Amino acid sequence: MVKRECMFGFHREGGTNIADLEKAFVDALYLRQPSRELGEAMEAAVRQKKLNRAKVADYAEKVWGQGHCSGG
Repeated sequence: MVKRECMFGFHREGGTNIADLEKAFVDALYLRQPSRELGEAMEAAVRQKKLNRAKVADYAEKVWGQGHCSGG
């Protein structure tokens, strides 16, 4: 079960939570699911200026820095 304080970085679309690109990246690392494909997708997002690095840093701080989501 995901802790409520870890539920951020998404928007609602048709009743479904859709993660921001930055949150999907942080969650994949947090859940220890990195892959070559994820790395390539993130590199492409950076090149295309679709990835907000400040938002990644903010989300990573919320996940790891403050300990709200520890235990993942």
